[in-house]
Amino acid sequence: MTENNIKFSVIMPCYNSEQYVKKAIDSILNQTYGNWELIAVNDGSADSTPEILAEASLKDSRIKVFTKENGGYVSAVNCGMQNISGDYFMFLGSDDFLNHTLFESAAQNIGSSLPDCIAFKTEKILNNKSIGTDSYTSFDTFAQLSDTTLKKYREKYPEHSQIFCVRDTSRFYRTQTLKNLTYYGKTGFDADGIFSMLFCHNSSSFMSIPVTGYYWVLREDSVSGRTPSEKTNLDRLNNWQYFYNEINSISDDEVTDDEKNYIIYYAQIITLISKNINDYRKNKAVIIDHRKNVLRLLKKYNYYKKCGLIMKFFLFSPALYAVFYGIIKKIVNR
Repeated sequence: MTENNIKFSVIMPCYNSEQYVKKAIDSILNQTYGNWELIAVNDGSADSTPEILAEASLKDSRIKVFTKENGGYVSAVNCGMQNISGDYFMFLGSDDFLNHTLFESAAQNIGSSLPDCIAFKTEKILNNKSIGTDSYTSFDTFAQLSDTTLKKYREKYPEHSQIFCVRDTSRFYRTQTLKNLTYYGKTGFDADGIFSMLFCHNSSSFMSIPVTGYYWVLREDSVSGRTPSEKTNLDRLNNWQYFYNEINSISDDEVTDDEKNYIIYYAQIITLISKNINDYRKNKAVIIDHRKNVLRLLKKYNYYKKCGLIMKFFLFSPALYAVFYGIIKKIVNR
C-alpha cells in the first residue's frame, strides 16, 4: 500500500455544535492530503448543527452525515465506528480542529509499515490562544516499534506512549485492529481512555510522530470540563469494572503501571459517591460490589501500599467512612 492509497476516516460526534463545528469541518476540507472521509454523527442536535452538516455534505461527497436520536457521546462514537471505510480512523471533537497537513504527515511516516497506533502532538487552545503542548504528547522525536506490546512500548519510549493510556484523540487507529471493540458505558466519562488502552492491547506495533496535528479547544461545557454527577460516577464505575474484566485475560506482566494506577482512581470514584450519606445508602449494594472488585485488584497487582490513609479507611469500611465524612462536613459547615 502506497502512502497515497492510505485512507483516513475522521469520526466527529456532534451535539448542538453550531458555534464551532464549521471550523472543525474546514480543518478537514483544507487538508493537503485528499484521501479521507469525515463521518459526522448528529446526536439529536436541537440547533442548526444538522443544517450545517447537510450543507457541508452536499459540497463534498467525502463528508458523510449520520443522524440519530440523542443518546450521548458513547452512542454517537459507536455509530461512527460502525461506518468506517478508511484504513485508519481518528476522533475529532466538534469544537476542536486539525492541522491542515496532519494527514499528509501521517501518510508519509506510515509508509509500508502500517502500525496499529500512531500518536501525534496536540496543542491546547484557551480563549483562542495557545497555552502549549498537551503534556501527554510532549515528545519531540520520532519513535516506532513493531512486534511489541503496549507495556514494552511504554518502557522503551515512555514520553511517546503516555497518550495511549488516556483519552481517544491525538492518534490514528488502524481499522483492521478494531475488530469488535466499541465504547462502553453511556456518559462518555473515562470511556475514551478505556477504549484506547483496550485497543492498544490488541495492537502489536506503535508509532509516534513529532507533528502537531490536533488543536484541543478547552471549554467548560465539554464532557471533559463537566463535573461528574452521581449518575455519571456510577457509569464510570461500571466502565472500570468492565475494563479490568477485559484485561483479566492478559498476562499480569503485560499490564502497564498506568493501568494499575487506575485502580486507585477507580477506588476514588467510589469514595466520591460515598461522601454523601444519602447517596451511599441509595447505592450501597453497588458500592460494596465495586469495593470488593477494587480490593481484589489491589491484591492481584500488590498495589494496596499505593493507597493513602483516607482510601484505606474507606476500603476498610465504606459505611463508617460515609458516616464519618458526613459528621466532618456538618462540623465544617457550622
